[in-house]
Formats: sequence, structure tokens, C-alpha cells
Amino acid sequence: MSEFSVDDFRDEVRCGFYIPTAVKQAWAAELEVLAEIDRICEKHGIRYFADWGTILGAVRHGGFVPWDDDLDVCMLRDDYIRFRQVADAELPQDYVIHDYARQEDHWLFLARVVNHQKICFAPEYLNAHHNFPWLVGVDIFVKDYLYEDPVKEKERDDEIMHILAVADGIVAGSIKAETVAQWLQKFREKYGFQMDAESDPRQQGIALYRLAEEQMARVAPEETDTIGQIFPFILKGGQGQPKKYYEDILRIPFENTTIPVPASYDTILRSRYGDYLKIHKVWGGHGYPFFEGQKAELLSHADFAFPEYRFDRSLMQARDASAWHEPHRRKVLFLAAGPMWWEGLADRYRQEREQPDTDVFVIALPVLFKNCCGEIAASDAELASAARESEYPEDLIMAAWYDVQIEKELPDRVYFQDVYDGENPCLCIPPMFYASYVRNYTKELILMPPFCADDFGPQDRNDVYGMKHYVTSPGVACADRVLLQSETIRQRYLEALTGWAGEDTRAYWEHKLQVPDREKEKISDRQATEKKTILFMIGANEAAEYKERAAELLQKKLDVLQEKADTLDVLISLYPPEPEAWELCLKEVAQSFLAQVEKALDRCGYCDLRENSTREIVSECDAYYGSASPLVVEFVRAGKPVMIADYKC
Repeated sequence: MSEFSVDDFRDEVRCGFYIPTAVKQAWAAELEVLAEIDRICEKHGIRYFADWGTILGAVRHGGFVPWDDDLDVCMLRDDYIRFRQVADAELPQDYVIHDYARQEDHWLFLARVVNHQKICFAPEYLNAHHNFPWLVGVDIFVKDYLYEDPVKEKERDDEIMHILAVADGIVAGSIKAETVAQWLQKFREKYGFQMDAESDPRQQGIALYRLAEEQMARVAPEETDTIGQIFPFILKGGQGQPKKYYEDILRIPFENTTIPVPASYDTILRSRYGDYLKIHKVWGGHGYPFFEGQKAELLSHADFAFPEYRFDRSLMQARDASAWHEPHRRKVLFLAAGPMWWEGLADRYRQEREQPDTDVFVIALPVLFKNCCGEIAASDAELASAARESEYPEDLIMAAWYDVQIEKELPDRVYFQDVYDGENPCLCIPPMFYASYVRNYTKELILMPPFCADDFGPQDRNDVYGMKHYVTSPGVACADRVLLQSETIRQRYLEALTGWAGEDTRAYWEHKLQVPDREKEKISDRQATEKKTILFMIGANEAAEYKERAAELLQKKLDVLQEKADTLDVLISLYPPEPEAWELCLKEVAQSFLAQVEKALDRCGYCDLRENSTREIVSECDAYYGSASPLVVEFVRAGKPVMIADYKC
């Protein structure tokens, strides 16, 4: 099972899209299912590949597409058959496989590996699964071998369509009995198909779906060089892909693990999506996030409501300020919820430090897992190290969280970042730093969201969904001021908050939500004459695509860069960053390719993606060149030039 850290569940903005903890829980649950599939496939020598949005996310984002929440893989038919033969015995207890034969209303030709038989709120289950009770599955799509002759493929597809039409008509009860009998007789004559005439419509439908699947599988691997997902795409006239694209497997980073992809992933993605590195925030065919549908279905049969944070109108009343006297010096406190979030407070910290007669200090808050009862689930050692004070900038004036008593300090102003108090579904901070508590002991409580999502409109439903977690929250409700990045985001907050607390609270939110004047952009200290640094990304997919020619083509790119050595510094990176993965996948081809890289490193620097954060790399480099990787979108968002190398030229 995959290991997860607190950081894996934190709210985060990727590509300008806000991802709340609740969605991170779903991602983690899916990764746990993927780990089981991976374990079984590794044990039995079964090949599988990331597919659809998952391969797109793996290559473009290094994980999930930020605004998506499902996980798709595919197998070739022969691997799929072997997986189904062993999966039931190998999967953990309570895991199930959904397909057309096992699950009502699953008339699809894919298997969904699901993490439990039912939604589960048992405490022991929740504590073992990050407080996530909902059913999670990984879809396994099947790629079949296609006829080389398009006429024969069309004949096969028409046969399958007829079989499915009869099956669906039987299940729906829309075909007369005599018509059904005629079709079954034809299937008997053509395929030797046998079915119990006394079976119920569902069982008849299952038998016919099984017959259709047999027709999908009737071309042997050695008879063709082309594969494709027959249902529904080939049936609709879609084209297959060369089988050779799926001969070599490369594992690339995916969240906190790796996932296998075809080594020719760039060609596959370009054939499917065109310029797949360009961001299009399109929504999938299911509701986002998927677990909200399960929640709604459960509530439709329940006589209770899920507990959720509700607005307390007493917060609108002015606080009693009699406890404060006018000190000779102001006291300002920053409650930082993690070193990775400090940048959201840094400018305000500097401004407050510059104020006369002001004492400023920072408390690094520990962020910890909690159990299903809301209790901190950490050992003393984990609690002691969770604040991660050593990871903050060295020049900060800090106070240990366990030494501070807010009710005695009575700071004039407190800046904070964690909006949840106790409402986060699996993480917590010490309750003495909840916004609902701190507000009673400071003159002014200011919420500074730790990062900024892109502006979005009310029609952007996935963005709007996230606001139910980070906007209609204790932090926003309890703060005296909420400092936001733009008037557009302020309007989205107003819509969410008045819809939650009532239109009559608008004036309260209007006063609280503020958009500070933007500071002037800082002018870089770098001189115009200084040499530029370009990141040259070399992908294993190039070796897979061009085989023996890859090293020669790479050398041409390096020669061009070398010609610019007087004005250009080059940093070389590998994707994926583990050379061992290249050699395991591509063997001799990868060895010659990597040998070429080793020679180039004598003249260039090396940037190991495993040792440098994305933010550091983008900050230090002026431009990006080379193969596709998750760094492309980050360079684009930073407004820096990106050039994808064409190895054919």
C-alpha cells in the first residue's frame, strides 16, 4: 500500500486550480487501489498502462489532472484475461471487481477494481483509510487486436453492434419475444451460442455481452499490428494504434509513486489530444468529485444529515475589547501552517517588521493526521517534529507553538492560514490555534489564503465546488478580514458565502472580504547582459521513438546549444529522472542515449528532478527546451519561454 504524508493531503493549487483535502483523500484511496493492481501485475508478469486522463496527467502534471478525480489504466486483451484469472484470489479482502456480469447497470466492457463492497463508516476502516468512507475504483480498459483489413474489422464491429442491440433490448424489455427468439437462433447458428431460454432478462443480457466480448477477442496478437479499444470507439468508426507503441513500458512519476506508460507516450498523446501540453480545463463525463454522488444517494435513503459546518450568526456581533489596554509596543503574530505555505505570509511579515514599536513573531503550527473521532493521531515524536521549524527561512523570529498561550499574549493582530479549525476531513492543527478560539484574544484576526487560484466564473463548476471546503469555513467566518487576490475571486467568495449564510449577511461579508492594492512588481537584479539559463529536458520517450537514431539526433540538439555557449548556460535534466528506468525499458538503446548525455554533462550542468523542487527549477531557469514533462506547464504559467524539441528535424 502506498505511503502518504501529511503534505499529500494538504489543500493545494495546481495550474491555478484549487484542490481541497477532500479530493486529496479520493486521490489517495485510488492510489491504494492502483498499488494493489500493480502488485498483482508485478507478481504475475502482467502488463498494464496508464490510460486516458491518467496518462495525460502523468506526463503533463506528474500525477492527476488537477481538476479530475478518476484513475484509468488499460491492458491488452491477453493481459486482461490473465489478470481476471488471478485477481479475485489476489485482491485484498473486501475488494471487489465490477463488470457487466457482477454489477447492476454496469453494461460496459471494462473492469472496475473497487476498494470495498459498500460505503463503510466503521471506525477501524476509516482510521486505516484516511477517514474516507466512499467507494473508490480504478477502471481497467481493454485494448483488442484489430483486423488489418478494414472491411473485415467493419464486419466484426457490425456483428458486435447487433449482439449488443439484442442484449440491451432484452434487458430493457423493448424487443418482442418472437424477435428475440429469431435473433438467438441466428447467433446459435453463427457462433454456436447457447443460452438457457428460461433465464431472466439480466442473465440473458450477460450471456450476450459475453458473446460480444468473445468477438472482440477473436483476433490473435500474431495476426495483426494494430490494437484499439473496440467499445465504444472502434465501434463508432475510430481508428486503432500500432501495436508497437505498447511494446516498451516506462515507469514515470505519478503523485507519490510511479505508473507504467507506453514508452512512446508522446506519440500516443499527440494522436489523441493534439497539443496535449496546452491546458484545457474540460470536465469529464461524471460529476466532480465522484463521491458527492455517493453521498447524495446515501442521503436520499437516510433519515439524518451529514454533520457540516454551519454559519453562526453570533460571529457578526462586535467583540468585547475591554481586555486590551494600549501597550507601548504592538504585538503581531503569524500562525504559519507549513513551510511550503510561508510564501503567502512573507510580504506581510516584512511589512509588519518594518513598522515602528512593533514586535513580530512567527509560530510554526504542526499539521497532523486525525482519526475518525477528530483526535490527533500522532506519536510524541511525530508531534514534536510536525512544526518543521527548521524548514522556514532562517531570519524569521519564531516562537515554539507549545510555549505560546494566546489568551495571555493578547496580540494586537494575528495573521493565519488554516481555514478549517476542526472541519478538515483528515488533518488538524492544535485546537488552541483554531480561528474560532484565537479571535477571542486578538483585536484583529486576518486570514491570508496561502496561495492563489486563477480567477474563475460561476460557470466553472469544478472550481465552484472547491469553495464549499475552503470558503464556507470556520476560518473565513471567524476572521475580521480576508485578504484576497482579485475582485473576481472576491465576487466568487461573496456568492458562496451569501448562498451559505443568507443574503441578509451580504454587508458582513462585503466589509470582511478585501482586495489589497497589488505591490509593484519587483525588478530583477539580473543585468540584461547576463547569460541566460535554459533547462534542456531529455525524455526517455525520444529513445523509444527513434531507437538507434536517438543518440545521433540528440547530439544535433546539443551541438546547437553549444553554439550559444557564450550567451547561454545549459542545465540538463532527465525525464523520468531515474536512468535505471530507462535501461530497464529500453536496454541497449537507452545505454547509448544516456552515454551521449554523460558526454554532454562535461560541458553542461545537471539538474536532478529528484533533488530540486519545481519552484526552484522554474525560478533558476529562464527558458525550457526539449522533451515533454510536468515542468512545461509550470514554465508556461511563470511566463517563461517553452520550446518542445522536434527530434525529426
